[in-house]
Amino acid sequence: MTVVPLLRLVIPPPLEETLADLLCLGSSADVDDARALFAADAGPEKTQAADILICMADLLARGYTTGADARDVNGARCAATSPEARYFSVVGALFAVASALGSELYPNAPLIVCFALAAAVRPAWRDLESAEKHATQREALGLVDRAKRRLAA
Repeated sequence: MTVVPLLRLVIPPPLEETLADLLCLGSSADVDDARALFAADAGPEKTQAADILICMADLLARGYTTGADARDVNGARCAATSPEARYFSVVGALFAVASALGSELYPNAPLIVCFALAAAVRPAWRDLESAEKHATQREALGLVDRAKRRLAA
């Protein structure tokens, strides 16, 4: 399964029907698997998804940006996976952490994180893209914190 980086992650309803396309996954079976893992009590994929959210919060606490997945020390846009990246959006933080895990990444873990983030998006924001455009660093950290709680529920 190959996950192709995307520039914007928009999560319109219904979530289940769109996540596969948004994340460029090969089949809706992958989404079904991730949905089941998100709902499951425990498992290595869900544990790793929780760890990803913790690492995302750390990156966002160090430096947050909007309007790009990541920015370098000068504020210029860069890939979230770039060693020069210093400021991250929520989606950029997800890409950076998933990329850093490399071969240790469970294929469904980033998708489980997306389910948790989607469940945590406040109704005032239409979707994660709206949250990314308008959220402050504090609000972005709150989103990730709510996603961690949703994942643990």
